[in-house]
Amino acid sequence: MKPREKLPWEIIWQHDGHVTDVVLTSMADGEEAIVPEVALDHVGGCDSCSRRLGDAALLSIRVDDHIVAAAAQARAARPRFPWAAVMVALTVAGLGMIPTLLRAPAWLAATSATLVQGLPLYVRSGALMARTLPQGLQGTLLVSSFVSAFVLTLTGYGIARAMTRSRSLQEGGTR
Repeated sequence: MKPREKLPWEIIWQHDGHVTDVVLTSMADGEEAIVPEVALDHVGGCDSCSRRLGDAALLSIRVDDHIVAAAAQARAARPRFPWAAVMVALTVAGLGMIPTLLRAPAWLAATSATLVQGLPLYVRSGALMARTLPQGLQGTLLVSSFVSAFVLTLTGYGIARAMTRSRSLQEGGTR
């Protein structure tokens, strides 16, 4: 471990022959190891510098107390995660899904005909991918892109059907 370097000579002494506030602050903060021995001896024998050292030590203690208090205040003021609100929101969302889940069988029956018509296309595409699919990561990326396209297509189709039904119901249709 490298020994600490001492404070440079030019920041130790004031023009009036007493030590600077840098020296006194270092001593008040318990960093006497960086203060040269000559400055330590001067503070020990000079009433003015000893008094200033006492003031610096009291200031250091007050600052430390304020820092501790501010840290405690910051910890207390930190907002906690709103678990109760999240649980209420999830419950409300779950209850809001009930009507949609009750309509799901009817929606599946209505869209099953469309899915059955599109099924040959998806089967042929899957078979073509299986025959031409190279080994390794490229194949995995290719499969994932086709699966993603399939899911997005189905999602778009479902949204389009739902919007069409919604519009027809708003316009007074029977569907």
